[in-house]
Amino acid sequence: MPDRPAITDSENSLPMNLELLRSISEGDTGTEKELVAIFVEESDANLKGLQENCRDGTHAQWVEFAHTMKGSASNMGADALSQLCKQAQHSEDSADVRSVYLRKIEKEYLMVKDYLKKLGLFA
Repeated sequence: MPDRPAITDSENSLPMNLELLRSISEGDTGTEKELVAIFVEESDANLKGLQENCRDGTHAQWVEFAHTMKGSASNMGADALSQLCKQAQHSEDSADVRSVYLRKIEKEYLMVKDYLKKLGLFA
């Protein structure tokens, strides 16, 4: 098995807590890759929904996409992304406010995906 990054106290500064993913997968890298692929596919769709509803959609649609993405991120250990989605979910009904959250979510999600790529869990 290839060397895998250790999980340390500094893990909190990383975009994901790998402990959760490794616990779910029981350390099986193939399972981790499958779970990551599902997470990315669902998150891409949710992010697209947030983007489409940022300015032109209803607040209810925005809340639904933020809620769904929050849960997916939480289940994968992407805690900072999950927290941003939670804040977006409970934000006021304002396109300007949604735009601010959208930029933050896009940035954090990109960091999560880049991190997963560096670990070899996502192509």
